[in-house]
Amino acid sequence: MSILNETRNIIRLYLHHVGKSEVPDAYHLWSCLSLVAACVADRVWLRKFVDTRLSPNLYVLLVGAPGIGKGNSINVATKFVRGLTKKVQPYAGNITKQALIDELSFRQRKKLPSNIWLVSPELGDDVPPGPLGEDLLRFLTKIYECDFSLPIKERTRKHGLHEIHNPCPNWLGGTNEEWLTLSLPRYAIGGGSLARIALIKAVYDPAYRIHSITYPFDRDKVVEHLYERIKELCFISGEFRLSPEAKVVDEQWYMGREAPEDESVLPSWKRQHDFVLKLSMVLSLADDLDFVIQPGHIKRAQVLAREAYKDLPDIISYASATPETKGLDYIMRAIRNAGEIPHYILLRKVSNRGINKRRLIEVIDTLVQQKDIKRASSAHGGVIYVWVKRQGRVTRPPT
Repeated sequence: MSILNETRNIIRLYLHHVGKSEVPDAYHLWSCLSLVAACVADRVWLRKFVDTRLSPNLYVLLVGAPGIGKGNSINVATKFVRGLTKKVQPYAGNITKQALIDELSFRQRKKLPSNIWLVSPELGDDVPPGPLGEDLLRFLTKIYECDFSLPIKERTRKHGLHEIHNPCPNWLGGTNEEWLTLSLPRYAIGGGSLARIALIKAVYDPAYRIHSITYPFDRDKVVEHLYERIKELCFISGEFRLSPEAKVVDEQWYMGREAPEDESVLPSWKRQHDFVLKLSMVLSLADDLDFVIQPGHIKRAQVLAREAYKDLPDIISYASATPETKGLDYIMRAIRNAGEIPHYILLRKVSNRGINKRRLIEVIDTLVQQKDIKRASSAHGGVIYVWVKRQGRVTRPPT
């Protein structure tokens, strides 16, 4: 029996059609959420305050090692808007603040909607490091809210006046931690800018292998159905409301959640309620188009919000670390990801990071004393390092 006989939920159908592969499910899930948000842009909204509209636009960055499937999951999502570019207005490729302003103001002059779906499969290629990247991030932070009482004006002596009315950006990108910290300035990673970005991190497990991707027998029918549903999203508009039961669930969560001890994540914690409401709208749209947020949508959005922010403290710590500390962290990851690794291979890996043999041994001794790893002998008498698995631990790099 086809899954279409069981559900009409867009997200379930989307995750069904991608089949079984080594690409993390979380990447496909969040790519789908970004797709739905980009299709509706600011034509749907919720009034958290009487005089402002909260739109369900999302900034999503898929974080993981090269080759883990970030680009694949992004490409799967973008294929659904190939015939809907005038409504969704995707933009894939290199972008700067000035280029984005030019793009938005050009569309304004052509009387096109002011929404845009930025697609950055490789953040390091699409967002320039340094001042240009900082300027872009500041501008994306500025226009994240979508609802403006006054137009945004940008004037230069060379290009004259650009005027943008109510821009609504969505952003879906892929990166690894190193490129993330290169593309985004350190002050932004620890501040309000990153509070607006869902960071979806996955770790490659070399033991989990799928040689041939398996697709469901009803994939063609499901894809056809998804195209129609996604096209429908591009033409709807309306205001959301929370059901009375959903309001109770939302209030209980808001009043009962604990404040973070780490001050660096406070901006994200403060914005989490808006993020939950945005996700609730997207989840409601995936079910039907009655513009009512139900308790199940709120509860699921709360879980997704925790998932989106759970790795933020580690990423802030990584961004603020010195090059030496990052090297130590790299040693730990290399051993943890491999499970066990010969000394000579590890030395070859870390030497590219400027870590010599003496420093490697010092770190190894520390990790052994902390019982994070243990030394063992290979069949040929060589030294290997084995990662020690312990439940419920969060290991920090040695200092």
